[in-house]
Amino acid sequence: MFLPALGNAKANSSSLPGQTCQAKPVGAWSIQEKWVWQKVCVGEIADLKQFIIEEFGKKVSEPKKKESLKVLSPIFLETILLHNPYRKAVTRQGIRIIGAKFTKGIDLTGAQIAFPLWLLNSTFEKALRLKYLQTPYLLIFQGSKFSDVVDLDSVKVGQNLFLRQAKFTQLILRGAQINGQLDMSGSIFSDTVDMDAIKVRASVFLDRAQFREVRLRGATVGGQLDLGKSTFNGKVDMDSVSIERNLLIRDVKMAALNLLNAKIKGQVDIRDSSFSGELNLDSMDVARSFFLRNSEIQSSEPIKLWFSTFGDNLDLSGSSLGSVNLTGTKIRGELRLYRPPLYGPTKWRKESVLILRNVQVGALQDSPESWPSRLELDGLAYSQLGGFTATSTNDMATRSSQWFIEWLGRQRHYSPQPYEHLAATLSQAGQDEKANDILFAGKNRERGTVSWYRWLGLTILKLFIGFGYRIYYLIFWVSGLILIGALVFRNTKEAKEHQMPIGIIYSLDMLLPFIQLRERHYSIDFQGWQRYYFYFHKLMGYAAASLLIAGLSGLVR
Repeated sequence: MFLPALGNAKANSSSLPGQTCQAKPVGAWSIQEKWVWQKVCVGEIADLKQFIIEEFGKKVSEPKKKESLKVLSPIFLETILLHNPYRKAVTRQGIRIIGAKFTKGIDLTGAQIAFPLWLLNSTFEKALRLKYLQTPYLLIFQGSKFSDVVDLDSVKVGQNLFLRQAKFTQLILRGAQINGQLDMSGSIFSDTVDMDAIKVRASVFLDRAQFREVRLRGATVGGQLDLGKSTFNGKVDMDSVSIERNLLIRDVKMAALNLLNAKIKGQVDIRDSSFSGELNLDSMDVARSFFLRNSEIQSSEPIKLWFSTFGDNLDLSGSSLGSVNLTGTKIRGELRLYRPPLYGPTKWRKESVLILRNVQVGALQDSPESWPSRLELDGLAYSQLGGFTATSTNDMATRSSQWFIEWLGRQRHYSPQPYEHLAATLSQAGQDEKANDILFAGKNRERGTVSWYRWLGLTILKLFIGFGYRIYYLIFWVSGLILIGALVFRNTKEAKEHQMPIGIIYSLDMLLPFIQLRERHYSIDFQGWQRYYFYFHKLMGYAAASLLIAGLSGLVR
């Protein structure tokens, strides 16, 4: 719970505008501390560079002497922050100090500060400990340098916390509650930044900064989280982070990124960035789109996007990737591997695998060259081929059957579902011929994966009716059998005796099951091997009829 302002009691103790300070300096304070207090007490900024000029002019030329005149003690700072009459004498502008130097550690653990605190462009040679500190106002350490740990564990800040353009070793913000912005733009951090379980009501800015490792596990951000143009030499761990608006990772150099179980109510925008380590994006819930565009993933580990949900699109266009695992992911919009004219096709390293197992997606938006050499498509379900930004030259739905067959062939093991789903999608789009081509290719591939007797059955179906998808094959077989039967018949003595020198009608009549074209044809009794041929001929007629019925009814598909 944030502290209330002190109200009239504080106001009555501070100097009125134009008056001198009502609370006199402590006699033991150094000359610069007394000067700082005189400035703070009347609501002015205490810039220690100005102090040296005012008090000594140009007489102080030694660097060590100048530095010593900037030194403030922890006791002085604690006195004016926490103890009366000084605490009550501070004006509504708060304590604003520029260019101070603290050579000893500062420990304000559990302090309650009732006004803004600015320590700008200052140097802290020892630890700064502000654990559990509370203030209803803002804290600013902009431009300062910290040679030891800065411990802000569980602080409560009623307005903004500004740590911009500063230099840190180790920063601890674990469990902090900030009722405004957290701004660390342009700062340099040589050790871990621990912001686990932090709660920031507004936005968090980590842009244009240099980091080693950042932990934001379980953090809550009420605005957006901006990491733009920063460098992260170690891992950025945002396991279970919650962001009310957008996550921006633009023009960033980063090692590993962990967004496991992240919940983001805006979009994730990763572009023009490079990653040397692993990306773990499992079980994310992104209300809008996830963009990973024009970026390079150098790690040999696959990008993990298992069981995530995206309210709009998943866009990988223009990026250079290794393997990507999207198992179980739901994409309500498009899976984009190409975004003309802004971004080119996705580029894949050799032997990369795109795993789309049990993925649900609204539409596929790509270019022919935007797919890796290996795919896993089992359970992939999509409603449309080609997205809203598809062009006439790159619309997936307009491609040839052969392209689709080669695309499905990038899955090294056979599964019927990818073929059946693609055929159903093409059929719904009015492209039944392509759909049949896909189903034929699927059955033909299945033929190479089954036992010998199943292979034999599928081979017969392929040769005679194209697995039920090319029933017109029977026309050629029936025509051939009629011709062969006629040739066999016309060279018999029975053909001459019955005055049928051509034999076409006889051959057709013997081939047709259940139908007799001419009764006298059935009185002919061959004496030679031709009798056995026409037994076979008749059986082939029954077989052809059975295959035709089965093919038309879909029983062999």
